[in-house]
Amino acid sequence: MNYEDTCFFPMFKRFGGVKRLVKALDFRYAVILATLFAVMSGLLSSPKEIISSLGPILIPIGAALVAVIITGLAIIVSTSDDDFVRILKKLEIYENILFPFWLSAILSGVSVIINILSYIAISIKIPILSINTYQINLNNYIFTLLLWLAFLSTFYALFSVISLIENAIKYGLYRGEIKATISTLARENKDISNKK
Repeated sequence: MNYEDTCFFPMFKRFGGVKRLVKALDFRYAVILATLFAVMSGLLSSPKEIISSLGPILIPIGAALVAVIITGLAIIVSTSDDDFVRILKKLEIYENILFPFWLSAILSGVSVIINILSYIAISIKIPILSINTYQINLNNYIFTLLLWLAFLSTFYALFSVISLIENAIKYGLYRGEIKATISTLARENKDISNKK
């Protein structure tokens, strides 16, 4: 594995790309929840008001998720030793362990950016949105879409971090099992060589 193989887009392509992300359950759950929240918010209040009240909450959530991702990556790296990493590379699963950290970091960053842009958008007056040719209020549609995107990005980032934590726990368990298996095999090989 070289440096280019550890960059996001080559790993994303090997991971299955957009098609795999869209088929993932956490993405589907995020879409369902974002739609429900956006519709409910639109029925209860104006999307603009919801964005202005939730923006200051959703932005730090995305930033906190990045901190959780960095902490999880630090735990994985600190518990890895050379022998274990060599085994994972030989089995060609090491990249599969690292990629979710990349993906979660990107999703959390996108969540922060979308929430910041949504929050900024409520204070900008765009002349074309005030045109009322067919008595349609484009403002509500656009801010409902922004609200939906804000919810979608936040929920998807949150679900990806939850999945990442699950994978980190599995990593620790598998590492323990593999280390125990290696030490058992080493003892058995030593016993066999001593009997000869």
